[in-house]
Amino acid sequence: MAKKTKKTIMPEGVILTAPNTQCLREGASAVGFEYAVRRDKDKRYLSEPDEYGEGVWETDSESGTWRGSAEDAYNLANRYDLLNPDCEEDTLIDGYHVVARPWFHDEDLIDSEEDMPFDKLDFSGLGITPDDFEE
Repeated sequence: MAKKTKKTIMPEGVILTAPNTQCLREGASAVGFEYAVRRDKDKRYLSEPDEYGEGVWETDSESGTWRGSAEDAYNLANRYDLLNPDCEEDTLIDGYHVVARPWFHDEDLIDSEEDMPFDKLDFSGLGITPDDFEE
């Protein structure tokens, strides 16, 4: 019998993005989500070099600042005045979104420069499939 998975519901307004699959072993299982702030017009990721520095916008998602919860990503956005003051719930101003991506344990990493195809990875523990990723 096929393994059933519970469908994960992203927090409202959060966009699910594909993870970087380079250096992942075949069969690696995604174990959670991490969250970042992304600017829509150029898909750059908010990065803060240190806790007191200015935020910069990085083209590479790996250089962005990723947080362990959507709430923490919204708190980061708030530090840079990106929350919409007209909304009661956490909502970013037009042109910005919180994005999420699956993450994997370090033991699933291998020394490889090849991307692992999504169909060779396991997202079932998160209740998602590659079809759920933003295009």
